[in-house]
Amino acid sequence: MGWDSGALVCHGTLVHQYRTRHQWYVILARTFPAANARITMFVMPARNVLLTLALFAVVLAGGCVQRTITVTSDPPEALVYLNDVEVGRTPLRVPFTFYGVYDVRLEREGYETLQTATEAEAPWWETPGPDLVAEALPGDQHVNLHWHYDLSPSEPIDPDELLDHARQLRSTFDPRHRDAGEETE
Repeated sequence: MGWDSGALVCHGTLVHQYRTRHQWYVILARTFPAANARITMFVMPARNVLLTLALFAVVLAGGCVQRTITVTSDPPEALVYLNDVEVGRTPLRVPFTFYGVYDVRLEREGYETLQTATEAEAPWWETPGPDLVAEALPGDQHVNLHWHYDLSPSEPIDPDELLDHARQLRSTFDPRHRDAGEETE
């Protein structure tokens, strides 16, 4: 059984190539001069080295998934809160990390406040399993969810009606004002 060997030293790491009668082997070892020791890190058949390097190249060259939510409203310029965090005015695009249900609140002067829950649904390739492959593929993948909301105008408030309602509430909670609802100062 004949052995051919060659060695390459790079930053204290020794790469040995050994050839048996039928196959080449690669041994990666690190020497530590202070301890007068050498630790073998891995031994691999040479044909698997190219496959491993190709796999590392794909993983390192892999892209990323950019996830954004675009929120629009009619009328525009409504103040948007996602999960009680102010994110801006419509129309806007905001990045997100997690899929699931978001509490959405839109406010605009002269319009009723809209409060709802909207689900950020994942595409099929973002489900567990395929997502590992999708994130390792070279290039960037984009997920842009579009949420549109229509705000309804608020009804004008009659000041006299509002004062009457306030007097009724005060008489309900304060026994001193249970008279005919007249205001006393």
